[in-house]
Amino acid sequence: LISNPTVVNLGIIIMFCTGVRVGELVGIRWDDVIENSIKIRRTEITYRKETGGNVYEIREYPKTEAGIRTVYVPNEFTVVLNKLKELTGNQRYMISDDNGNIKALKVRKQLYSVCGKIGIRRKSPHKLRKTYISILLDNGVDKKLVQDVAGHAQISTSERNYHRNRKSDAKKGEILSNLPEFKNIELMF
Repeated sequence: LISNPTVVNLGIIIMFCTGVRVGELVGIRWDDVIENSIKIRRTEITYRKETGGNVYEIREYPKTEAGIRTVYVPNEFTVVLNKLKELTGNQRYMISDDNGNIKALKVRKQLYSVCGKIGIRRKSPHKLRKTYISILLDNGVDKKLVQDVAGHAQISTSERNYHRNRKSDAKKGEILSNLPEFKNIELMF
């Protein structure tokens, strides 16, 4: 993705390193970005017209009330924000081209394409979000912070629906073997 720095590819990287939803990503305006923080305030919705065809609309509020939040781009990834600014110029939206803001569907399709090109099973933008939240929880990030940056009203949502154990079997064995209660077998008997 970084070797082909298109607006959409860079947007995928931003989703991965912040955990934002794809609809939130395409709703980010440049005035929401302050240094390495991004205010999440809106989302794209899609619905069908009665006459047929889809309507794509940026709503001035996110998916849930808890979704109003600030996310942080890790320092190593601020280069991505800088490149996005260079590519989008004076556009209002961070994920945009000469025709205006780019739709979430285009980002989703590009992610599927990237997965195919690198030979992995197709991943949805939501899988990037789950991976982001799992990385935070696996590394002992404060649960309140995880809840806040994920935009969840309850930490149980993050833990129950998003946390996947990403450790190898060897790492699991190492962690369990290093627990103080399992260090001295003589204390067990």
